Amino acid sequence: MYVEVYKTKSEPSKDKKQYRLVCIVFCLYYCPMKSTPVRRRIIETASRLFYQQGYSLVGINEIIAQADVAKTSLYQHFSSKEELCVAFLESKEQEWVAGLRAFLDSYPNDSSRITGVFDYLEHLAAQQGFNGCWALNTFPQVPKDQPLILAEIRKQKEACVALFKNLVQRYAPVADPLRVARRLYLLYEGALLESQIHQQDWPIREAKQLVPVLLIA
Repeated sequence: MYVEVYKTKSEPSKDKKQYRLVCIVFCLYYCPMKSTPVRRRIIETASRLFYQQGYSLVGINEIIAQADVAKTSLYQHFSSKEELCVAFLESKEQEWVAGLRAFLDSYPNDSSRITGVFDYLEHLAAQQGFNGCWALNTFPQVPKDQPLILAEIRKQKEACVALFKNLVQRYAPVADPLRVARRLYLLYEGALLESQIHQQDWPIREAKQLVPVLLIA
């Protein structure tokens, strides 16, 4: 981001100095930051560290070192570790949604797409480096005085319910799509968490067998 101050031969007045300082601070913290290679590298590095090690165990200095950026560069893009964590959560959700859409493309336009969400989870769980849900992993590590992260996690979980509701409305004629969607969400979240606890995929497979039962509710 451009933050250089135009220099004149004469010494600027105190008022001009203060005006320029306000402009710089405003640009740094309030102007939308375009995606840049440095910003992407910071997010990718933080995402890898937060996901594998945990939000509370990763410090800003470790992110700076592994991303190979200056501290000033990081703070030009993110005003705090909390803001960086929100970017991590957003990045992981976008990755998950894109992957799910591509995965379901091969499914027919029927209720098998609902079961397909659990198939996708089973597929993810078999991948090397899979460490469960980024949001569920982060939630217990976040202090209550960091509301941005907690709000982002809730938003993503609400979006998951909405995803199931959309699938139910399209492919399963039930009386109360929202209630069924919430049950599918709870089934999915339970399967996700238990598969991590047991380090096996049987919770996902067993949960998937219950999907047809919910679709006739």
